[in-house]
Amino acid sequence: MRLMGRLFGLFRSHPISLGFSLAMFTFFGFIFGSYSNFSGFCKAQDVRLTDEQIVSAAVAREIKIHDAIASQAIDEGERPNDYPLSYSKIEEAVFVRYASVQDFLAANPNCCLLIRRVSGWSKESSYLAAFFGYYFSRVELIYKKYTAGERQMRRVIHIIDACGYSVDRRGG
Repeated sequence: MRLMGRLFGLFRSHPISLGFSLAMFTFFGFIFGSYSNFSGFCKAQDVRLTDEQIVSAAVAREIKIHDAIASQAIDEGERPNDYPLSYSKIEEAVFVRYASVQDFLAANPNCCLLIRRVSGWSKESSYLAAFFGYYFSRVELIYKKYTAGERQMRRVIHIIDACGYSVDRRGG
């Protein structure tokens, strides 16, 4: 009890030291608490995803999008803008179909480029964004979209958050 009385007496006689102590305690607590953001730690899943897991998340999302585009083109008979000009009608065999992430990676070796800790579409890392809890990785995929034609390959970029969710996509 006497120790607590002395501490409160010290802070009562020196109010600046109390304010400074509280400010430093808050500052260092915030710094240490946000450290996990810099490493890409996913708080929701209580895990830090590996490079392979981040790339797999981007590939899985791209497979879903690619299959949806192919199915819509075949069902509705509409030509995608990049559909091979040598084919006059939409054909199932022209679209490359991927059964799984492993199938995609096997068919497209060296397809993927991962840049960790980026700020949106910038290739630069953003320490300020990570400090406030935003951690993104940029995954660039170059893959075979069509089996034939002049423009077989596609290049897309996914922005993946720390938990493996694709938050944005651009390209092909």
